[in-house]
Amino acid sequence: MFIGTYYTKRIFYINTVILLLIYILPESVIRPFVDMFSLHSIGDGFNPIQLITYMFLHADFSHVFSNMIFLLFFAPAVEIELGSKKFLRYYIIMGITSAIGYMLFKEGTMVGASGAVFGVFTYHFLINPTVKFYNLIPLTWIFWFMISKEIYHLWFPLERIAHISHLTGVLTGLFLYLKENNWKLTNYKKYLNLKIS
Repeated sequence: MFIGTYYTKRIFYINTVILLLIYILPESVIRPFVDMFSLHSIGDGFNPIQLITYMFLHADFSHVFSNMIFLLFFAPAVEIELGSKKFLRYYIIMGITSAIGYMLFKEGTMVGASGAVFGVFTYHFLINPTVKFYNLIPLTWIFWFMISKEIYHLWFPLERIAHISHLTGVLTGLFLYLKENNWKLTNYKKYLNLKIS
């Protein structure tokens, strides 16, 4: 069993178990379940509960694996910083705003925790901008590479990837960080000053 914080572990377990059930149970059982709780466009099967439930469904193992790896790497520090209850509340908010961002600009069905995970990743970066991934790669390099890639793919989208949802998660993570820090980029400013000096 991996070591993780309270809600980070539970989010991981829920996402993983749901995907396993999707693979194990008969399609006749799973298909109505997935259709009911995936995020749909307004007028095409949308239900408000989908703003939350969609982020616990994933298309396949690679989809859930990539999201949960990011979650396990970056969410514990955010949960410790915020406290578990506030972390869970913010995680859900990040997922909801990512869904709304997608619905405003795109049509069709969406599943996955990517928007919320991008929000958590952003929050982690802002509280720990000097961290090095495996003590080798500066987190700031990874962050700006990921953001640049998502912006590029707004114009040159990859199939089945909700780039606008990812970027909405980033903006929500930034907003929530600013809200928690008197609307100042406190840690990131310290990092910039350190780099300048």
